[in-house]
Amino acid sequence: MSILEKLKTALFGDNTQESYCRPNEQILYFKDGQLYKIIGNQENWYDPKYIVSDGSRYDLSDPTEISRIPVPDFGVTDVLSGYGSTGMIDYVLRMKSAKCFDRQEKELCSALLWKSTELMFENQHCVWRSDDFRRLIVWHIQMGMDTEAEKARLYLENHGIFTFLPPKPPAPSLSAAKTKTTAKEPKSTKLHKMSFAEKERAIVEITNDKHMELLSGFPFVWNQKIEKETGPRTHPFCYMRITGENVAAVKAELKKLNDHIKKDIDRHNLKVSLSIPVDKLVFSESDGNGFTKFICTPITLTGKISKNPLSIHFTTPLYSYRSDIPTPLTNTTHGEVSYSKNGEIEKAKVYFWRNGKSWFFYYNTIDGELKLTKLD
Repeated sequence: MSILEKLKTALFGDNTQESYCRPNEQILYFKDGQLYKIIGNQENWYDPKYIVSDGSRYDLSDPTEISRIPVPDFGVTDVLSGYGSTGMIDYVLRMKSAKCFDRQEKELCSALLWKSTELMFENQHCVWRSDDFRRLIVWHIQMGMDTEAEKARLYLENHGIFTFLPPKPPAPSLSAAKTKTTAKEPKSTKLHKMSFAEKERAIVEITNDKHMELLSGFPFVWNQKIEKETGPRTHPFCYMRITGENVAAVKAELKKLNDHIKKDIDRHNLKVSLSIPVDKLVFSESDGNGFTKFICTPITLTGKISKNPLSIHFTTPLYSYRSDIPTPLTNTTHGEVSYSKNGEIEKAKVYFWRNGKSWFFYYNTIDGELKLTKLD
Protein backbone atom coordinates (compact mmCIF):
# COMPACT_ATOMS: atom_id res chain seq x y z
CA MET A 1 0.00 0.00 0.00
CA SER A 2 1.40 3.40 -0.98
CA ILE A 3 1.94 6.24 1.51
CA LEU A 4 -0.97 8.14 -0.07
CA GLU A 5 -3.25 5.11 0.20
CA LYS A 6 -2.19 4.61 3.85
CA LEU A 7 -2.96 8.26 4.57
CA LYS A 8 -6.39 7.93 2.97
CA THR A 9 -7.08 4.80 4.98
CA ALA A 10 -6.01 6.55 8.19
CA LEU A 11 -8.27 9.52 7.44
CA PHE A 12 -11.28 7.77 5.94
CA GLY A 13 -11.00 4.10 6.77
CA ASP A 14 -11.13 1.12 4.43
CA ASN A 15 -12.75 1.53 0.98
CA THR A 16 -15.62 -0.75 1.84
CA GLN A 17 -16.39 0.99 5.14
CA GLU A 18 -18.62 3.99 5.78
CA SER A 19 -16.27 5.62 8.30
CA TYR A 20 -14.43 7.73 5.70
CA CYS A 21 -17.53 9.78 4.93
CA ARG A 22 -17.02 13.07 6.78
CA PRO A 23 -19.96 15.05 8.17
CA ASN A 24 -22.00 16.83 5.47
CA GLU A 25 -20.38 14.71 2.78
CA GLN A 26 -22.44 12.28 0.77
CA ILE A 27 -21.41 8.85 -0.40
CA LEU A 28 -23.32 6.60 -2.80
CA TYR A 29 -23.05 2.82 -2.93
CA PHE A 30 -23.48 0.95 -6.21
CA LYS A 31 -23.60 -2.73 -7.00
CA ASP A 32 -23.60 -3.84 -10.66
CA GLY A 33 -24.16 -0.21 -11.64
CA GLN A 34 -27.28 0.25 -9.48
CA LEU A 35 -27.48 2.61 -6.50
CA TYR A 36 -28.59 0.72 -3.40
CA LYS A 37 -27.55 2.87 -0.42
CA ILE A 38 -26.83 6.53 0.40
CA ILE A 39 -24.86 7.86 3.34
CA GLY A 40 -25.57 11.54 3.96
CA ASN A 41 -28.18 13.63 2.11
CA GLN A 42 -31.08 11.34 1.12
CA GLU A 43 -33.01 13.92 -0.93
CA ASN A 44 -30.68 14.41 -3.89
CA TRP A 45 -28.00 12.01 -5.11
CA TYR A 46 -26.67 13.94 -8.10
CA ASP A 47 -23.67 15.68 -6.50
CA PRO A 48 -21.86 13.16 -4.28
CA LYS A 49 -18.29 13.63 -3.11
CA TYR A 50 -17.61 9.90 -3.14
CA ILE A 51 -19.04 6.76 -4.64
CA VAL A 52 -18.35 3.13 -3.84
CA SER A 53 -18.79 0.93 -6.89
CA ASP A 54 -18.70 -2.82 -6.30
CA GLY A 55 -16.64 -2.35 -3.13
CA SER A 56 -14.11 0.23 -4.39
CA ARG A 57 -14.20 3.90 -3.43
CA TYR A 58 -13.71 6.79 -5.88
CA ASP A 59 -13.30 10.47 -5.12
CA LEU A 60 -15.41 12.47 -7.60
CA SER A 61 -13.39 15.61 -6.94
CA ASP A 62 -10.39 13.99 -8.61
CA PRO A 63 -10.45 13.62 -12.44
CA THR A 64 -7.85 10.86 -12.28
CA GLU A 65 -9.96 8.77 -9.93
CA ILE A 66 -13.04 9.38 -12.06
CA SER A 67 -11.20 7.97 -15.07
CA ARG A 68 -10.43 4.80 -13.09
CA ILE A 69 -14.07 3.91 -12.41
CA PRO A 70 -14.51 0.52 -14.12
CA VAL A 71 -17.46 -0.57 -16.21
CA PRO A 72 -19.73 -2.56 -13.88
CA ASP A 73 -21.57 -5.71 -14.79
CA PHE A 74 -24.81 -3.86 -15.46
CA GLY A 75 -27.97 -5.69 -14.51
CA VAL A 76 -31.64 -5.00 -15.13
CA THR A 77 -32.81 -1.90 -13.23
CA ASP A 78 -34.67 -2.76 -10.04
CA VAL A 79 -37.74 -0.52 -10.25
CA LEU A 80 -38.60 -1.40 -6.64
CA SER A 81 -35.25 -0.25 -5.27
CA GLY A 82 -36.45 3.32 -4.70
CA TYR A 83 -33.87 4.78 -7.08
CA GLY A 84 -34.77 3.09 -10.37
CA SER A 85 -33.09 4.25 -13.59
CA THR A 86 -32.15 7.58 -11.95
CA GLY A 87 -29.92 5.56 -9.64
CA MET A 88 -27.88 3.96 -12.41
CA ILE A 89 -24.21 4.95 -12.14
CA ASP A 90 -24.04 6.36 -15.67
CA TYR A 91 -27.07 8.57 -14.97
CA VAL A 92 -25.67 9.78 -11.64
CA LEU A 93 -22.29 10.67 -13.14
CA ARG A 94 -23.97 12.52 -15.99
CA MET A 95 -26.01 14.59 -13.53
CA LYS A 96 -22.92 15.21 -11.40
CA SER A 97 -21.26 16.62 -14.52
CA ALA A 98 -24.14 19.08 -14.86
CA LYS A 99 -23.47 20.33 -11.33
CA CYS A 100 -19.81 20.80 -12.18
CA PHE A 101 -20.84 22.64 -15.34
CA ASP A 102 -22.89 25.10 -13.28
CA ARG A 103 -19.91 25.71 -10.98
CA GLN A 104 -17.59 26.14 -13.99
CA GLU A 105 -15.47 23.20 -12.83
CA LYS A 106 -14.46 22.41 -16.37
CA GLU A 107 -11.86 19.70 -15.74
CA LEU A 108 -14.19 17.75 -13.45
CA CYS A 109 -17.14 18.25 -15.78
CA SER A 110 -15.11 16.92 -18.72
CA ALA A 111 -13.89 13.86 -16.79
CA LEU A 112 -17.43 13.04 -15.69
CA LEU A 113 -18.78 13.51 -19.22
CA TRP A 114 -16.23 11.10 -20.66
CA LYS A 115 -16.75 8.49 -17.96
CA SER A 116 -20.56 8.69 -17.99
CA THR A 117 -20.61 8.38 -21.79
CA GLU A 118 -18.35 5.33 -21.64
CA LEU A 119 -20.72 3.72 -19.14
CA MET A 120 -23.80 4.74 -21.15
CA PHE A 121 -22.51 2.75 -24.13
CA GLU A 122 -22.07 -0.30 -21.90
CA ASN A 123 -25.40 -0.05 -20.07
CA GLN A 124 -27.76 -2.06 -22.27
CA HIS A 125 -30.54 -1.80 -19.68
CA CYS A 126 -30.99 1.97 -20.00
CA VAL A 127 -32.41 3.43 -23.20
CA TRP A 128 -30.14 6.35 -24.04
CA ARG A 129 -30.93 8.45 -27.11
CA SER A 130 -28.39 9.58 -29.70
CA ASP A 131 -28.84 13.16 -28.47
CA ASP A 132 -27.83 12.06 -24.97
CA PHE A 133 -24.51 10.86 -26.34
CA ARG A 134 -24.01 13.98 -28.47
CA ARG A 135 -23.96 16.08 -25.30
CA LEU A 136 -20.39 14.87 -24.91
CA ILE A 137 -19.64 17.20 -27.82
CA VAL A 138 -22.09 20.01 -27.08
CA TRP A 139 -21.11 20.52 -23.45
CA HIS A 140 -17.42 20.67 -24.34
CA ILE A 141 -18.26 23.35 -26.90
CA GLN A 142 -20.15 25.30 -24.25
CA MET A 143 -17.10 25.16 -22.00
CA GLY A 144 -14.82 26.37 -24.79
CA MET A 145 -12.97 23.03 -24.90
CA ASP A 146 -12.85 22.68 -28.68
CA THR A 147 -10.10 20.05 -28.71
CA GLU A 148 -12.13 17.80 -26.41
CA ALA A 149 -15.22 18.44 -28.54
CA GLU A 150 -13.39 17.21 -31.65
CA LYS A 151 -12.09 14.15 -29.76
CA ALA A 152 -15.67 13.51 -28.66
CA ARG A 153 -16.93 13.74 -32.25
CA LEU A 154 -14.42 11.11 -33.40
CA TYR A 155 -15.15 8.92 -30.36
CA LEU A 156 -18.90 8.95 -31.01
CA GLU A 157 -18.39 8.37 -34.73
CA ASN A 158 -16.35 5.25 -33.93
CA HIS A 159 -19.34 4.08 -31.90
CA GLY A 160 -21.80 4.65 -34.74
CA ILE A 161 -23.15 8.05 -33.65
CA PHE A 162 -22.54 10.83 -36.14
CA THR A 163 -22.98 14.54 -35.98
CA PHE A 164 -22.04 17.76 -37.74
CA LEU A 165 -20.40 20.75 -36.10
CA PRO A 166 -19.69 24.13 -37.67
CA PRO A 167 -15.95 24.65 -38.34
CA LYS A 168 -15.75 27.30 -35.58
CA PRO A 169 -18.71 26.75 -33.27
CA PRO A 170 -19.68 29.51 -30.86
CA ALA A 171 -18.85 29.03 -27.19
CA PRO A 172 -21.78 30.46 -25.18
CA SER A 173 -21.10 31.95 -21.77
CA LEU A 174 -21.37 29.46 -18.95
CA SER A 175 -23.53 31.96 -17.11
CA ALA A 176 -26.30 31.20 -19.59
CA ALA A 177 -26.61 27.77 -18.06
CA LYS A 178 -27.24 29.31 -14.61
CA THR A 179 -30.62 30.85 -15.32
CA LYS A 180 -32.15 27.96 -13.37
CA THR A 181 -30.19 26.27 -10.60
CA THR A 182 -31.82 22.85 -10.60
CA ALA A 183 -30.78 19.26 -11.14
CA LYS A 184 -31.64 19.64 -14.81
CA GLU A 185 -28.89 19.37 -17.38
CA PRO A 186 -27.50 22.48 -19.09
CA LYS A 187 -29.21 23.49 -22.29
CA SER A 188 -27.66 22.15 -25.46
CA THR A 189 -25.94 24.40 -27.94
CA LYS A 190 -28.27 25.00 -30.86
CA LEU A 191 -26.46 24.65 -34.17
CA HIS A 192 -27.38 27.16 -36.86
CA LYS A 193 -30.18 26.15 -39.18
CA MET A 194 -28.54 24.59 -42.18
CA SER A 195 -29.59 25.03 -45.77
CA PHE A 196 -30.12 21.98 -47.97
CA ALA A 197 -26.76 22.60 -49.67
CA GLU A 198 -24.98 22.82 -46.28
CA LYS A 199 -26.60 19.59 -45.10
CA GLU A 200 -25.62 17.86 -48.33
CA ARG A 201 -22.01 18.98 -48.01
CA ALA A 202 -21.92 18.09 -44.29
CA ILE A 203 -23.10 14.55 -44.99
CA VAL A 204 -20.38 14.13 -47.60
CA GLU A 205 -17.77 15.41 -45.15
CA ILE A 206 -18.66 12.92 -42.40
CA THR A 207 -19.17 9.89 -44.65
CA ASN A 208 -16.38 7.30 -44.57
CA ASP A 209 -15.67 3.68 -45.50
CA LYS A 210 -17.05 2.33 -42.21
CA HIS A 211 -20.49 3.64 -43.09
CA MET A 212 -20.59 1.46 -46.21
CA GLU A 213 -19.98 -1.55 -43.98
CA LEU A 214 -23.27 -0.78 -42.25
CA LEU A 215 -25.10 -1.75 -45.45
CA SER A 216 -26.17 -5.36 -45.83
CA GLY A 217 -28.34 -7.29 -48.27
CA PHE A 218 -26.82 -5.65 -51.36
CA PRO A 219 -25.61 -7.71 -54.36
CA PHE A 220 -22.25 -5.91 -54.18
CA VAL A 221 -19.07 -5.94 -52.10
CA TRP A 222 -17.38 -2.82 -50.72
CA ASN A 223 -13.96 -3.47 -52.24
CA GLN A 224 -12.92 0.14 -52.87
CA LYS A 225 -12.41 3.25 -50.76
CA ILE A 226 -14.92 6.09 -50.66
CA GLU A 227 -13.90 9.04 -52.84
CA LYS A 228 -15.39 12.51 -52.61
CA GLU A 229 -16.19 15.38 -54.92
CA THR A 230 -16.20 18.46 -52.67
CA GLY A 231 -14.62 21.19 -54.74
CA PRO A 232 -15.98 24.75 -54.67
CA ARG A 233 -19.02 25.41 -56.87
CA THR A 234 -19.60 21.68 -57.28
CA HIS A 235 -22.42 19.41 -56.29
CA PRO A 236 -20.77 17.43 -53.44
CA PHE A 237 -21.09 13.65 -53.46
CA CYS A 238 -19.34 10.45 -52.40
CA TYR A 239 -18.61 7.70 -54.87
CA MET A 240 -16.93 4.32 -55.14
CA ARG A 241 -15.27 2.88 -58.22
CA ILE A 242 -16.72 -0.37 -59.60
CA THR A 243 -14.02 -3.03 -59.86
CA GLY A 244 -13.52 -6.77 -59.51
CA GLU A 245 -16.62 -8.84 -58.91
CA ASN A 246 -18.76 -5.71 -58.74
CA VAL A 247 -18.44 -5.27 -62.53
CA ALA A 248 -20.29 -8.54 -63.14
CA ALA A 249 -22.76 -7.77 -60.35
CA VAL A 250 -23.63 -4.37 -61.84
CA LYS A 251 -24.11 -5.87 -65.29
CA ALA A 252 -26.40 -8.52 -63.80
CA GLU A 253 -28.52 -5.86 -62.09
CA LEU A 254 -28.84 -3.84 -65.32
CA LYS A 255 -29.79 -6.96 -67.25
CA LYS A 256 -32.71 -7.35 -64.81
CA LEU A 257 -33.69 -3.78 -65.65
CA ASN A 258 -33.48 -4.67 -69.34
CA ASP A 259 -36.12 -7.36 -68.77
CA HIS A 260 -38.51 -4.67 -67.49
CA ILE A 261 -37.68 -2.36 -70.38
CA LYS A 262 -38.39 -5.09 -72.96
CA LYS A 263 -41.77 -5.90 -71.38
CA ASP A 264 -42.74 -2.22 -71.30
CA ILE A 265 -41.71 -1.69 -74.92
CA ASP A 266 -44.02 -4.57 -75.87
CA ARG A 267 -46.79 -3.33 -73.58
CA HIS A 268 -46.72 0.16 -75.08
CA ASN A 269 -46.26 -1.18 -78.62
CA LEU A 270 -43.14 0.88 -79.25
CA LYS A 271 -41.64 0.26 -82.67
CA VAL A 272 -38.09 0.30 -81.37
CA SER A 273 -35.56 -2.09 -79.90
CA LEU A 274 -33.94 -0.67 -76.78
CA SER A 275 -31.79 -2.17 -74.04
CA ILE A 276 -28.88 -1.08 -71.88
CA PRO A 277 -25.73 -2.28 -73.69
CA VAL A 278 -24.02 -3.63 -70.56
CA ASP A 279 -20.90 -4.74 -72.45
CA LYS A 280 -20.29 -1.16 -73.64
CA LEU A 281 -20.46 0.49 -70.22
CA VAL A 282 -17.48 2.63 -69.24
CA PHE A 283 -15.95 1.57 -65.90
CA SER A 284 -12.66 3.45 -66.15
CA GLU A 285 -12.35 7.19 -65.73
CA SER A 286 -11.56 9.11 -68.92
CA ASP A 287 -11.64 12.75 -69.95
CA GLY A 288 -15.10 14.03 -70.78
CA ASN A 289 -16.87 10.68 -70.93
CA GLY A 290 -17.67 10.04 -67.30
CA PHE A 291 -17.73 6.47 -66.03
CA THR A 292 -20.00 3.97 -64.31
CA LYS A 293 -19.72 4.18 -60.52
CA PHE A 294 -21.54 3.78 -57.23
CA ILE A 295 -22.89 7.00 -55.72
CA CYS A 296 -22.74 6.45 -51.97
CA THR A 297 -25.13 8.11 -49.50
CA PRO A 298 -25.05 5.53 -46.68
CA ILE A 299 -26.01 7.83 -43.80
CA THR A 300 -28.11 10.83 -42.92
CA LEU A 301 -26.81 13.85 -41.03
CA THR A 302 -27.78 12.17 -37.74
CA GLY A 303 -25.86 9.00 -38.59
CA LYS A 304 -28.82 6.77 -39.42
CA ILE A 305 -28.80 4.60 -42.55
CA SER A 306 -30.39 6.68 -45.29
CA LYS A 307 -33.50 5.71 -47.22
CA ASN A 308 -31.54 5.28 -50.46
CA PRO A 309 -27.93 4.58 -49.42
CA LEU A 310 -26.59 3.55 -52.83
CA SER A 311 -27.17 4.09 -56.53
CA ILE A 312 -25.49 3.00 -59.74
CA HIS A 313 -24.72 5.81 -62.19
CA PHE A 314 -24.02 4.07 -65.47
CA THR A 315 -22.99 5.29 -68.89
CA THR A 316 -21.74 4.20 -72.27
CA PRO A 317 -19.19 6.45 -74.05
CA LEU A 318 -20.69 9.89 -74.76
CA TYR A 319 -17.97 11.34 -77.02
CA SER A 320 -15.60 10.22 -79.70
CA TYR A 321 -11.97 11.36 -79.40
CA ARG A 322 -10.74 10.28 -82.82
CA SER A 323 -9.90 13.91 -83.61
CA ASP A 324 -8.63 16.76 -81.49
CA ILE A 325 -12.21 17.97 -81.02
CA PRO A 326 -14.53 15.69 -78.96
CA THR A 327 -17.50 14.65 -81.07
CA PRO A 328 -20.81 13.71 -79.38
CA LEU A 329 -21.89 10.17 -80.19
CA THR A 330 -25.39 9.59 -81.54
CA ASN A 331 -25.92 6.19 -79.93
CA THR A 332 -25.57 6.45 -76.15
CA THR A 333 -27.21 5.21 -72.98
CA HIS A 334 -26.94 6.39 -69.40
CA GLY A 335 -29.01 6.44 -66.25
CA GLU A 336 -29.30 5.72 -62.57
CA VAL A 337 -30.54 2.83 -60.42
CA SER A 338 -31.28 3.63 -56.75
CA TYR A 339 -31.45 1.06 -53.96
CA SER A 340 -33.40 1.00 -50.72
CA LYS A 341 -31.69 0.29 -47.40
CA ASN A 342 -32.52 -3.43 -47.71
CA GLY A 343 -30.59 -3.72 -50.99
CA GLU A 344 -33.55 -3.81 -53.37
CA ILE A 345 -34.00 -1.58 -56.43
CA GLU A 346 -36.39 1.21 -55.48
CA LYS A 347 -36.31 3.42 -58.55
CA ALA A 348 -34.50 3.78 -61.84
CA LYS A 349 -34.24 6.06 -64.83
CA VAL A 350 -32.73 5.20 -68.18
CA TYR A 351 -31.99 7.63 -71.02
CA PHE A 352 -31.55 6.29 -74.58
CA TRP A 353 -30.27 8.34 -77.53
CA ARG A 354 -30.47 6.65 -80.93
CA ASN A 355 -29.54 8.64 -84.03
CA GLY A 356 -31.19 11.89 -83.02
CA LYS A 357 -34.14 10.31 -81.18
CA SER A 358 -34.50 9.89 -77.41
CA TRP A 359 -36.50 7.75 -74.98
CA PHE A 360 -36.61 8.29 -71.24
CA PHE A 361 -37.85 5.46 -68.98
CA TYR A 362 -38.68 6.14 -65.30
CA TYR A 363 -39.35 3.34 -62.80
CA ASN A 364 -40.51 3.18 -59.18
CA THR A 365 -41.15 0.25 -56.87
CA ILE A 366 -44.86 0.15 -56.03
CA ASP A 367 -46.28 -2.55 -53.75
CA GLY A 368 -43.02 -4.43 -54.01
CA GLU A 369 -42.92 -4.42 -57.83
CA LEU A 370 -40.77 -2.24 -60.10
CA LYS A 371 -43.17 -0.45 -62.45
CA LEU A 372 -42.81 2.01 -65.30
CA THR A 373 -44.28 5.32 -64.04
CA LYS A 374 -43.26 7.67 -66.86
CA LEU A 375 -42.15 7.32 -70.46
CA ASP A 376 -40.97 10.29 -72.53
